[in-house]
Amino acid sequence: MAFSEPYSYSQLQEHLANLKETSNLRREVMCYTLLGIPCDLLTITSQKKKKKKGVILTARVHPGETVASWMVQGVIDFLLSDDRIAEQLRDQFVFKVVPMLNPDGVIQGNYRSSLVGHDLNRRYTCPSKVFHPTIFYTKRMAREFAKEYPLALYCDLHGHSKSKNVFMYGNTDEDNPEQFRAFPYIISRLNTHFSFGSCRFNVHKSKASTARIVMWKELGIPSVFTIEASFFGPENKRGDAHFKVEDYMEIGKTICKAISVYNTLLNEESNKAGVKVWDSDSVGECE
Repeated sequence: MAFSEPYSYSQLQEHLANLKETSNLRREVMCYTLLGIPCDLLTITSQKKKKKKGVILTARVHPGETVASWMVQGVIDFLLSDDRIAEQLRDQFVFKVVPMLNPDGVIQGNYRSSLVGHDLNRRYTCPSKVFHPTIFYTKRMAREFAKEYPLALYCDLHGHSKSKNVFMYGNTDEDNPEQFRAFPYIISRLNTHFSFGSCRFNVHKSKASTARIVMWKELGIPSVFTIEASFFGPENKRGDAHFKVEDYMEIGKTICKAISVYNTLLNEESNKAGVKVWDSDSVGECE
């Protein structure tokens, strides 16, 4: 019995193939896995020539966390929709989306590991081009992307097998902890399934090689998060509620709407602090 609604590599390929052809979407192969499986990279933005910020969204580094795929599908579908907010986001941002970071693990039916038995979310410090190609090329993509656009947000989507609700893990800074909490708080105001009280903001040594901490240190921006969605449901008095696929996809939609609100805050603060662009020379590559 599955923890949650399944989501296979084939489902992803079918969904991407069925997306309406539009100038707002570019689909490409970021790299190939050890099995020779294509790892998709989507670029979503309008064709308007104006100054834009960058957003990077990744999902499904842990194969068993199928809820992450439903959330990222909600993100993709909303960003490509005719919704007014989606149109504004495409004009204001360039979105880079890696919808499935671990295709081999998904195809092989692994719960957490890659084809060679590695937890890819513990390989961000120095990923191997041979054994961890999707992580290696995600970091390369981010570095090149940041040369063109100031990065506003990096989110890695996951599922949680123990906790309820939808929540985030973020980083922190003693001098200005509020800047790390703004984006999760915005989401909590837009979706009742998201619990700000369940969010945690810390930097533990045991998580030092995860996307959240490595990319935060290398990108130099506060808004680098792990988004966790419960396999079960939200907390309630009866304890019998269960998330549906529609709930996960709605969370994806909410993430997009929260980016719109967050962008307003960034613009208001731009004269004070600005949005720091990744210094591409500060990060090397590991073979």
